[in-house]
Amino acid sequence: MNVSPSPRSPSVARLRIETDGWTRGALREGGRRCAIGAIRIEADSRDRADDACTLLLAFVQREFGGETVPSLTPR
Repeated sequence: MNVSPSPRSPSVARLRIETDGWTRGALREGGRRCAIGAIRIEADSRDRADDACTLLLAFVQREFGGETVPSLTPR
């Protein structure tokens, strides 16, 4: 696994969420996106999106004890 996602993807994914809005429980809902949905739409390729999502999950598990990315997000 390549754990170096495109440096562009995380910041652009964050901008996508800030612009379109945040959702939980779906990749997108009414134009809003979750973190994984934003990464997937902004990544340069599917492989980079998968790598970035795997990295995000590892971070959530290590830093917050969550089992999934949605488990970290507020309801």
